[in-house]
Amino acid sequence: MWSEALGAARATKDSFFEGGSFRRIYTMGELAPHLPPELQAEVLAEALGAAWAIEDSLFRVLAMGELAPYLPPELQVEVWSEALGAARAIEASDDRAEALGALAPHLPPELLPDALGAARAIEASFFRVYVLGALAPHLPPELQAEVLAEALGAARAIEASDDRARALGDLAPQLSGNLLQQGFEELLKMLPRCGRHWACFAVPSFFPFLEEVQGSKGLEEVGRAIVDTARWFP
Repeated sequence: MWSEALGAARATKDSFFEGGSFRRIYTMGELAPHLPPELQAEVLAEALGAAWAIEDSLFRVLAMGELAPYLPPELQVEVWSEALGAARAIEASDDRAEALGALAPHLPPELLPDALGAARAIEASFFRVYVLGALAPHLPPELQAEVLAEALGAARAIEASDDRARALGDLAPQLSGNLLQQGFEELLKMLPRCGRHWACFAVPSFFPFLEEVQGSKGLEEVGRAIVDTARWFP
């Protein structure tokens, strides 16, 4: 039975991710804990080698991230470190941000400073907001407010109105107090220049703030205004 399952995992194909490597690595990682002990190390080593062999840097990082949780604890930190190094080396800002954002929830504490440095080095404000927001919940409490303030500042610097609305909407659930109010005030300033789709995405992210400030009745009025706007501008 184990040989059949392992054979099926090794034969897994994917038409998009590097000729099947990505899905094959994921399947072998999921299967490994259920194999006899004498096979586990062999299968995990094979999957790790396949991950390293992926030529596309983004897919290689994503594959290593999928595999790392299945590895023995003594190997996980090493693999997370290698994945972070590979992510930082990606040239394209959007791919680098996607890779860093995918790693953020899983990195051990000792690697978070390096990840934060990589996030701060992203030149494109939109992608910097994304990675800072992904990292913030996993940072020490004394750093979280500082990083969220940085992310809000980066969001406010985004030139394209739709992108700024999207970044503010993504960031809002993590903001509180004065930062949350600043985020909403920024959203109000640029809503007239924003497309309806992203306006309707961003505004509900601030509903908890609106309910706190205006009460449930005020929140209902905002909801009705959004519905009316959607009817007026189909």
